[in-house]
Amino acid sequence: MELICAAPAKINLSLVIKGKRADGFHDLETRMLKITLADRLHLARRDSGITVQCPGSDLPIDAGNLVHRAAKSFLTALGMGGVHIVLEKKVPIAAGLGGGSSDAAAVLRGLNTLYASPFSSAQLVDLARTLGADVPFFVDECLAAWATGIGDEIHAEDISFFGWIVLVNPGFPVSTKWVYE
Repeated sequence: MELICAAPAKINLSLVIKGKRADGFHDLETRMLKITLADRLHLARRDSGITVQCPGSDLPIDAGNLVHRAAKSFLTALGMGGVHIVLEKKVPIAAGLGGGSSDAAAVLRGLNTLYASPFSSAQLVDLARTLGADVPFFVDECLAAWATGIGDEIHAEDISFFGWIVLVNPGFPVSTKWVYE
């Protein structure tokens, strides 16, 4: 059985960095909105193991890829199974649009569907928190949210957004760590 999942990008409508925490992360307040630009993931259930393909991309296909780590986290929690993942990248890498986090969340949601929903929404969010600050936002079904903490405390919002968003990518990656420093 194969499942095709969309992994939407997001923009931050506002972002306030409140301060640095003892664990090295930053407390923040942000309003995020999912947009129509999206990666596409093909998930095929297997008996065991995790394989990842990223055609046309130089992304790693092992545990260096957040998609692989999301699959491992899910399957370890489940205690069985495997998956073959094909990731079609459309969201620019290291552009502040949450592409990797969204891909990881799509894997968690997709595997939950492929394995007959063994985990509740709250349990998926708990798995998402271990993968990165933006991943819980993408696991949630909401279109927009106010996020606090390190960005992992999600409060869904009903935002009516009309109009166009123009994204400009300068063609070079920007590290999130560098931006926060």
